[in-house]
Amino acid sequence: MKARKNLILSVLLFFFGLQMVSGQSITSRMPLKILYVGSDPSRPNPVPQAASGWPKRYHDLEPTRMPDFKQFLGQYFKAVKVIDARDYKPYLSNDYDVTIFDAMPPAIVPERKILDDKGHVKKVIYAKYLPENFSKPAIFISGNGGMVFTIGVKFVPECVCLGADAYNINVNHDMFKTPLPVALTMTKKKAPAVARLFSKNLPEQIPMWRVQKESVYEGTNYPPGVVYFHLGLDEPDAEFISGGVSAKDEHAAAIARHGNFLMWGFNAIPSDMTEEAKKVFVNAICYIKKFDGQQPVVRIATDPFPQERAGIEMASDLASMQGFERYKAMWEEGSKPQIEKQKVLAAKKASGSVLTETEETLLKSPAYPPIEWNSYFQQRYDYTRSIAGADSMAVQKDTLSILSYFQNNLKYFNGTIGSGCVDLDAKSLGIANNDLHLLETCVDMLMRNKDSEKAFRLLKRYTKENFNTALDWNNWLVKNKNRLFFTEAGGYKFIIPPAGWISSGTKADHKDTSDAGIQKAFLGIDCGAPDRLNPVLLGATVIDGSTGGKKLLLLKIKLLKNWHIYSYVPNDSPFIQSKLSLQLSPGVKQVGSMQSSAARPMPGDPEVMIYEDEATFVQELSVTTKATKSSKTGISFYYQACDASQCLQPVTLTKEIIF
Repeated sequence: MKARKNLILSVLLFFFGLQMVSGQSITSRMPLKILYVGSDPSRPNPVPQAASGWPKRYHDLEPTRMPDFKQFLGQYFKAVKVIDARDYKPYLSNDYDVTIFDAMPPAIVPERKILDDKGHVKKVIYAKYLPENFSKPAIFISGNGGMVFTIGVKFVPECVCLGADAYNINVNHDMFKTPLPVALTMTKKKAPAVARLFSKNLPEQIPMWRVQKESVYEGTNYPPGVVYFHLGLDEPDAEFISGGVSAKDEHAAAIARHGNFLMWGFNAIPSDMTEEAKKVFVNAICYIKKFDGQQPVVRIATDPFPQERAGIEMASDLASMQGFERYKAMWEEGSKPQIEKQKVLAAKKASGSVLTETEETLLKSPAYPPIEWNSYFQQRYDYTRSIAGADSMAVQKDTLSILSYFQNNLKYFNGTIGSGCVDLDAKSLGIANNDLHLLETCVDMLMRNKDSEKAFRLLKRYTKENFNTALDWNNWLVKNKNRLFFTEAGGYKFIIPPAGWISSGTKADHKDTSDAGIQKAFLGIDCGAPDRLNPVLLGATVIDGSTGGKKLLLLKIKLLKNWHIYSYVPNDSPFIQSKLSLQLSPGVKQVGSMQSSAARPMPGDPEVMIYEDEATFVQELSVTTKATKSSKTGISFYYQACDASQCLQPVTLTKEIIF
């Protein structure tokens, strides 16, 4: 009887837990403040009217977006503010944990066109919608990610052609796991024709995850979303999370992150999302909150915009007969809808019915011409020669020569030389231009005074430095080679990430304080090594501020692996919230509020926010003439530490800093 009662109780708890995370009956909401930027339905519709197709439905749906998102977000988060994009200012995001852009605000820096003597446009200075030091977490829906491309964020729109399904998904990503558990329903469907063209090993049927209920590809005229170029999304400050069904290849990004920005390319409002997608969207909000203050390290180059090596590699196989057959299959598949429509219209006209002007035009439109090998191969040959650049004489007009050239020379490709071509300087050394050994070899050449001109060219081409002596280059490389990483998005350069790579706590429209001095100081704080007897350790230091009379107090908390402490707990929670307090000497005052690194929702209880591994805090201090030369600051940190099996009694760590 007791076992039966326990079984009934377990079943009830299970279904109650499902209800808690379903979004339909939530008794406790997550303690995040959300700002939604969209279109107020009481104001003029910013989307132009259209007569038909998905543009018409796009116009008709626009007034429903803000109310729909407001109702949905209110189910999951304690504080939700909606604002019309026309009223948005970047500083408004400072008061919120995450800003969601579902419409584009006015430019803070207008677009400028530079003309030549004949009045022709020779350069465009793109508009800016956010300041470059914007450091608050933000999510961009559909094509709105394009608004941050102009400040160097790796969200470059590729195509307004995203449908309803995701594929090529990083299913192990946190967004699909926490705080709301999601069991992705994967269904095998036909792979997009363009994806199969560029990915020769892609099966005809591939697993897909349904994100929204309707798709522009299924005849419903639901407005398509936007996919973005893959360029730079595999670099250390970014993540490719998912592709999606579109008119582009499998690497076109439908969901991605760069620094504190997350792009959600799908266009559906919550009521048109699947239940699984609703949970993932909530998880995406919680996930990007973790990157508060962690601005992009690499800013995408725009002059010129780099070609991605992977894109060249995908196209390299097209010169083969197998590539031709894939291209022909895609072409023929794309022509089928027009051919079928023309058959229907021809039959309609033959029956005596009068066609509309649009129907007559479609009926008379020429069919897709057949694909012929010789003209196709000529295109592939010309393309390969353009990639070879000055090395084009090495390419012969036969399939084997073209395939061999790509195989042997792709490692020397530089997407910023001209329109993108093989770097003959790197090729002459036989070293890939993304291999650190290239820099080491060039520095060695300088030290031995061997072919110095070439060495200087390569070092300045593939770094951001401009040293003029062998010794300076050698000292720089010795100091930094263990930290360098190569970026294509940043202009095919080896760059040095900021020391420590930590949250700066910078607010939008304020001076960026994530300088090397702060980061170096954090790296210099030695908390010691946590152990099971001491799972939490505290370290601190003080450095000079940006102006006279100001200091920055830097605090670092180090946690034992798999342990956590609590950043926020609601009143009805049994856990104990951490508390950090300062005891300041006379003449020393706090300036503003303390900035902290991002906490994250606790798995299984998303209303509770926790710190894991490490937490950092920055407090600006004002030091007046009343302060003594050896002013002291006392630090007290009260916390409760827990792991998966136990919670320890709360304790207080103390530390004293003299400055």
